[in-house]
Amino acid sequence: MFNGANFISWRDRMKIFSQSIDIDLWYVINEGPFEVTIIDDHTTRRREKTRDELTPQDKANLTLNAKVMNVLYNALDGNESTRVKGCISAKEIWDKWKEIHEGSDDVREQKKSLLVAKY
Repeated sequence: MFNGANFISWRDRMKIFSQSIDIDLWYVINEGPFEVTIIDDHTTRRREKTRDELTPQDKANLTLNAKVMNVLYNALDGNESTRVKGCISAKEIWDKWKEIHEGSDDVREQKKSLLVAKY
């Protein structure tokens, strides 16, 4: 269970664990959930499908996001799960953890630059 310590090791283990359940879980974490949308015939705009419009594949794709969110939430202790409360996708959870524990892309680049300059 992740308690905020040693994020890099935990991150790597979660990648392997999610892939061992279903390789598509890792894609959902990295790329975001599958969209279940359709072009509205009347407005020609994209909208979410209604429950009646969902295909079996749409339902399977929605289940992947729920499954991987369950995996991620159950791998956290109470304090860590509170930090990502309200996230609506596995990718959002993952990106938020990375920012909390590794810093933003800008912060990581600044750290790299400082290390390069130092050595």
